[in-house]
Amino acid sequence: MQPHRIHFAIRRFRPEFDCSAIGALYRASISQLARNDYPPDALEAWSRWGKDIHAIALTLSRGQTLIAQHSGRIAGFGQRCPRSHINMLYTHPDFARCGIGRALLEELLSSARREQVTHLTVDASRVSRALFEKAGFVGGEPEWVEREKVRIERFPMELEL
Repeated sequence: MQPHRIHFAIRRFRPEFDCSAIGALYRASISQLARNDYPPDALEAWSRWGKDIHAIALTLSRGQTLIAQHSGRIAGFGQRCPRSHINMLYTHPDFARCGIGRALLEELLSSARREQVTHLTVDASRVSRALFEKAGFVGGEPEWVEREKVRIERFPMELEL
């Protein structure tokens, strides 16, 4: 199945305007796009950060946070923080497989290269692992992190720039 392409713009995160929409996007992305890959208790623990507007503003104000916007709507976001780590990359389910995640990742990679970062790391989910592999990231064995006493699988990966 070919991904559907749409027109969108990538811009910087604006905490005074974006936090509520990002929280909703984050929760929807996890609950809908990851529902076949993780159990309900993991989805709930994982998505809880998206309910705290203050935490969203604080977290995404650090490092480099980019927003993909389509027709005035936030369709995805990505963050590189610290400089050598992709901390977050999420797409709203309405825009899945439209090239938004790939475009955000490419922009994060390009800016890291401009800053002469020599390698990037990411802790990919089961959902995002293939996207990072297509971009050249490699990783080893899965690891488990605990959020609110729930274990969630992730895949540490790295890319030499």
